[in-house]
Amino acid sequence: IWSARFADPQTIVYGAAWDGQPIRVFSARVGSAESRALDLPDADVLAVSTLGEMALSLGRRSVPLDRSLGTLARAPFAGGAPREVLERVFGADWSPDGKELAVARRASGRSHLEYPLGKVLYESETAAIDPRVSPDGRFVAFSESEPDRLSLVDRSGKKTTLAEGGRWYGPAWSPP
Repeated sequence: IWSARFADPQTIVYGAAWDGQPIRVFSARVGSAESRALDLPDADVLAVSTLGEMALSLGRRSVPLDRSLGTLARAPFAGGAPREVLERVFGADWSPDGKELAVARRASGRSHLEYPLGKVLYESETAAIDPRVSPDGRFVAFSESEPDRLSLVDRSGKKTTLAEGGRWYGPAWSPP
């Protein structure tokens, strides 16, 4: 299992690769051992918006330093074909209102953290991954590599290092 997100309080969507197959997106209900593959191409789920839209990583593949890249796509959870948005994406997350995306991606040989999409808040030589937007939409927490650290950036681009050392995968905010 590569990822998991709540689509609503009773539905979980997750990306998994079973028996050597590519990563696919599945859904399951809370309290049930049954799950079903969603009618999507090979993909992993990055985030689910409050408006019922998924941010997906199409063709996700491993890259050095235990990271992975794919093509960011948007797809309605209710069904429909994904629409490709951006290549070479490490991770993405939706704003609390479900209208904007925070994206960590590779561009021009550097790592970019954008929020909203297209506005670079932070840039570095090493990977900035796993962006998570705060419940109020004012901050983005993210993991960095070399050195491994957990960082935070505000909408003006002011970065704060929260912790260093160890591996920081998938930071999460507590509910408001």
